[in-house]
Amino acid sequence: MIDNQSWQHAKTFMVVQIFLTNLTRSESPMQKSALLAAIQQEIKRHSWDYFIDQPPSVAQGGNGVVVWGCPASRKRINSMSQFLDHLANDAMPTLLDRLAEELSR
Repeated sequence: MIDNQSWQHAKTFMVVQIFLTNLTRSESPMQKSALLAAIQQEIKRHSWDYFIDQPPSVAQGGNGVVVWGCPASRKRINSMSQFLDHLANDAMPTLLDRLAEELSR
């Protein structure tokens, strides 16, 4: 049986292969620049910052806490290594899935 992480890697590999095949068939540099722009935009959307988990925060009268992580994904992250793993394992596969869906339309 394939575990979830292995399946995610296999799925990401298949999507990347589809993109590379489509890009090499097309001589249009616009498609390559559009793909690069989409990847850059997705990376810039994610940051290693802090966010309020389970709002409202204590300062706002609730019981939520301020935690380190990615505010865009609302995922707790404690180190730069974990942030890079988040980009590679969470953000990029999601982006590639979205772009593959757009291509298939």
